[in-house]
Amino acid sequence: MLPALGWSCVLGHRTGRRIWLAGLAIGVVRWLEMLAFALWALAATGSPMAVAATSFARLLPLLLLSVPLTGLLEARDRRRVVLAGVFAMLATSLAMLAASVTDRLGLPLLLAAAFANGVFWTIEQPVRRTLLGETVGLEHAAASMGLEAASAQLTRLLGTVAGGAAVAFLGLDGVFLASAALYAAAGLALGAGAPWTDRALAPRARRDGGLWDGLAAVRRDRLLLGAVLVTLIFNLWGFPWTALAPVVAERRFGLDPAAIGLLLGADGLAGVLAALRIAARARPASFRRIYVGGVVLLMLGVIGYALAPSALLALPCIAAAGAGMACFSAMQMTIPLSAAPPALRLRVLGVVTTAIGTAPLGFLQVGLLGEWLGPALALLLIAGLGLATLALAVARIPELVAVGRVGPSGTQDRPPVERVEPRGLAG
Repeated sequence: MLPALGWSCVLGHRTGRRIWLAGLAIGVVRWLEMLAFALWALAATGSPMAVAATSFARLLPLLLLSVPLTGLLEARDRRRVVLAGVFAMLATSLAMLAASVTDRLGLPLLLAAAFANGVFWTIEQPVRRTLLGETVGLEHAAASMGLEAASAQLTRLLGTVAGGAAVAFLGLDGVFLASAALYAAAGLALGAGAPWTDRALAPRARRDGGLWDGLAAVRRDRLLLGAVLVTLIFNLWGFPWTALAPVVAERRFGLDPAAIGLLLGADGLAGVLAALRIAARARPASFRRIYVGGVVLLMLGVIGYALAPSALLALPCIAAAGAGMACFSAMQMTIPLSAAPPALRLRVLGVVTTAIGTAPLGFLQVGLLGEWLGPALALLLIAGLGLATLALAVARIPELVAVGRVGPSGTQDRPPVERVEPRGLAG
């Protein structure tokens, strides 16, 4: 069954399986805290801006630190880098648990914890995923990154449902206790067992330039440049919808925190199913269209959610948004991993992570719009802007929707000249 589905390259690989399991635990913490922090801020302040600020603080390090950190960490052992980050976050969760138990927790301290998690996210996402891809083999990049996308959607489901329930029944004490336990499990997955002897620990390629080589590689390759632009669009006008989704659910549908978690869990459930389908069946020739089509589906789902008059009618819209996010996420790292020059792979992923890091600007934007226009109208506006900007990007870089295998520059299957006309981006 597993070979037929294309997952055995990860699940049947001892080291790859441990890397994947560690990512699963880390992802649950991330989404658990994102919803729990947002609900706590909403209850404490009643301000959509404060809710958006919790996500802003978590995502800001991705914008500021991705390129420098990935350049500095490129020559380091990837497993040890992730393991050190996991233990640092375990200590942070225990410190926050102590602050919550002693009634010293406030919004500034919560934002500081979100920022610390964002620093770890900046390191963990490119380093652990590169480690996974190198360990199981880049010829299996679609399967490994598809399974990663499925895991990300599963953790969204688990974290969202658990986050709503934890705030409703346990408060932030339970959230931080669960976070500490999950970080400990991730550390065990990465650190337990015999010493690693897989390809992931093979000597690294010699550093061939400065920290900005990844930017130069992206600029030279139109597909990589287009992939980064789509990531920017997603994080400025797509992903930020998650900040106001709980506010719409509470104010328009009248749901309590536990019900909000269950409603928004449809996002994660649809995402899991879509990502598993991609991991099992997606073909290299369709990677680019899955990537762009996922963003389109997300934006349409957000528009439907903003217009839905009831929670029941909002469900299929949330599911569409989750499926779109899964399609995007599955290809977000697959395309750069496959297209980047091997010596610059981690630095190119650092550029992609920097594009992910623009999400704080999106969350800040949606928070301000939510204050001025109301949450539903704000969601309509950002989704419309996202669709319009994506159309412009595809018009300028048609390689984004071309059919063809993705590989390093010069090895990609090229569409016919009449379909993709080489031209500069300026002018």
